[in-house]
Amino acid sequence: MDMDIEEEKKRILRVLADDWDKNPSNRANGIHITRLGALVGAYLNNPIYSVAELRDEGLVSKISNRVILTDNGYSSIRRHSYSRTAALGGASWFNINNPWIYIVLTIIAGVIVGLVLLFFK
Repeated sequence: MDMDIEEEKKRILRVLADDWDKNPSNRANGIHITRLGALVGAYLNNPIYSVAELRDEGLVSKISNRVILTDNGYSSIRRHSYSRTAALGGASWFNINNPWIYIVLTIIAGVIVGLVLLFFK
């Protein structure tokens, strides 16, 4: 039975990744869980246990009855990274969550405000 759940989880990730590739505007909406179950071939079209395990692993998220593939889930099934950092060539320091970005932007904004005040005085 454990092997069946693992195979079902892989099929869920493949279906979500295929939908991700085919319909980029639908990435944020995800797929309804019963439609996903039908596409995967889950028992009674209800893959709740597999989706719950994938959600615990951080590979999918679930909002109401819709299952959404995360970047980590896409990377795990497609074997390549789909992130902004990788697309920029690894510029991980320029991430909005990096506190140094706030410091640098604050300094730049302060210099600009100082120059504007000096210019109009």
